[in-house]
Amino acid sequence: MTNTPTSLNDLVDDAIFLSAETQLLVQNRWGGLSWSVDTHTPSFVFEGTPPTVFRPHILGFSTVTPQRWAWGWDSSDFSEDTISLVKSLREKILSLDIPELSTQDESEWDSLPLRITIAIKALTGHAIHVAAKIGDNNTHVWMLLEDPKFALPDPTAATIAQAIREGSTGSYVTDIQRALTAYATQRRLPLRWDTPSPLITVATLTISESAAVRVEINEHGRVSRVSDLPTTQNSAAKSGEAAAPQQLSNAQHTPDPQDDTPQQRADAPQRTPDPQDRQQRGFFGRLFGGR
Repeated sequence: MTNTPTSLNDLVDDAIFLSAETQLLVQNRWGGLSWSVDTHTPSFVFEGTPPTVFRPHILGFSTVTPQRWAWGWDSSDFSEDTISLVKSLREKILSLDIPELSTQDESEWDSLPLRITIAIKALTGHAIHVAAKIGDNNTHVWMLLEDPKFALPDPTAATIAQAIREGSTGSYVTDIQRALTAYATQRRLPLRWDTPSPLITVATLTISESAAVRVEINEHGRVSRVSDLPTTQNSAAKSGEAAAPQQLSNAQHTPDPQDDTPQQRADAPQRTPDPQDRQQRGFFGRLFGGR
């Protein structure tokens, strides 16, 4: 993480782009497959040839009516192995003294379960998540998936640019400087900041001697353009040094109730995604064709 997080927004910023890159990879590899989940073994299996097995870690539950989030550590419905991760994090989560992690804030409910899930990614390093519908569809189970053998491929300009575009969709990023700095650190990419005009800040992530990603940020602290382009590394990029960014102003976080969240049915052992679901916008909506 970049600096010690003091808010839910900080934690989301610390994980948002790595989460986006990982979710996109999962969608490309396994998004069209049926899956099965056993919360007692525990195992989460994409039914390919051969099948791909992950270990699920249940974080918590959200209900639509009433709007409510409950941590998995309070549940007796699942095996200890399924909730052991979140139970081990309980003290740390509560010690952060972040209101959204211990109280219910209905004013931000539409995005809160997803933001909590992304925040826990920042604390654990597990970057794959699933939101599974159960029962009468009023309840969603939020879980992370873990496989020690799973790893992102080496970054390319195309994958880094796509992750930044997708992660910037909606209003999940609050502090773009923090988010890009965290992502560059996680992917071990040199990051340079420039201010070509009073209204524009540019972040350049160097992928290789011949490729980079340029991110333009407007005066409101929002990403206005992402370009992957050939580049010639300068001395700062080669050494991995980054110029200090000019402080952005007016960067506000206002969750958009129209933002998509990933949802997946778990009330049957297997589910084949509906092709129409993939019309959803952004990686949050496209995860496994969720609606």
